[in-house]
Amino acid sequence: MKLNPIPIPKRLWMFAEQYDIVKVPDLVFKDNDNGQARFRENVIKLQDEVKGWPRSKEQQEQTFFHELVHLAVSMTNKPKLSDDEVFIDSMASLLHQAFATAEYK
Repeated sequence: MKLNPIPIPKRLWMFAEQYDIVKVPDLVFKDNDNGQARFRENVIKLQDEVKGWPRSKEQQEQTFFHELVHLAVSMTNKPKLSDDEVFIDSMASLLHQAFATAEYK
């Protein structure tokens, strides 16, 4: 199975709200996170690849989907699901696999 590279957007909109996606060099060192969905700031922060903390393209994509699912679920009538990391990670993994293996021709 060949994996397609998935471009991580610079911004997106959900429910007419703009969310910026930014790569930061010190997220893992400051907050021990590879990503953060900052609901009130309308931003997804992703740990960029830095010396001492290598991040493959696939890991960055997976983290993006993980944080995106957090945002999407928080906008539903079941926002407590956003605290369920097993659910969030499962949904993110399914989305990542679907896009990484999609055939367009």
